[in-house]
Amino acid sequence: MPDNVHPFQPASSSETRPTPQIPDPHDTEFKTTFLHGVAYFKDEQSCQTCHGVDFSGGLSNTACTKCHPYPHPLKWSFPKNHGETYAQKQKACLICHTLKSAFHIRHPQKFVSCGQCHTQIPHTADFQEGDHADLAKTYEGKCTQCHTDLRKYLPNQEGEGCMGCHDEDEKPILRWRNTGRTPEKK
Repeated sequence: MPDNVHPFQPASSSETRPTPQIPDPHDTEFKTTFLHGVAYFKDEQSCQTCHGVDFSGGLSNTACTKCHPYPHPLKWSFPKNHGETYAQKQKACLICHTLKSAFHIRHPQKFVSCGQCHTQIPHTADFQEGDHADLAKTYEGKCTQCHTDLRKYLPNQEGEGCMGCHDEDEKPILRWRNTGRTPEKK
């Protein structure tokens, strides 16, 4: 546990005595500097004890997201959740999710860039005309994260799945669907 966090034991109470207030375990320096972020990245479970499993406040009634957009809520990676937020507040996402961001520099092990999943989104205008199978291979099956019924959560819903152009019984399509990965080019 960091030096700036003072552990406490919850007290019990009876109906005749009010529940004592739990003292704030953090000193001013811990709360007003980046020290609490460092503590979070060292041992996030310790923070969850008071701030809740999802960091929405828990026993402390202080949500991390009151001041920070991180940690993201559970299931944040689902397109519905981060896709809608990105569509509304693109610049907010880019504060942390660029290679030059302070977040990336301080916490490379926790950093996720948009390009790790979205290598070429939106697709270029000539995507369907060219050899898109080569690009599809780089996604390793991730195409279906958007090109399924989940695409309804994306800001631009005009994209089509494989079946928009390819027949149901085409061998490459069957191999992709059955393995969850793209087929190797022969």
